[in-house]
Amino acid sequence: MTASVTGRLRRASITSHRLTMLLNAARSLSSAVSQKELYQSLADRCQEAIGARTVVVYQRDELTGEMVAQAVAGEHADILLGMRLPAGAT
Repeated sequence: MTASVTGRLRRASITSHRLTMLLNAARSLSSAVSQKELYQSLADRCQEAIGARTVVVYQRDELTGEMVAQAVAGEHADILLGMRLPAGAT
């Protein structure tokens, strides 16, 4: 095989993998029955997609303006879940 063909096959394989990940994420998100499940599914899928050690999904607390960690995937999830960041800290 030529280098050109090999390169095209590799790009096609990467594209196929990314599309499969997006499809799986869409299925997972559409099957979530609660906001908590939706956030956790989003964190899990993002971590898988980008290969991050930790992904945190925050939601703004309308009363305090703080950002509250609603879901965590990866390292230190037990510590980060529920953590509040003061308004203007991000």
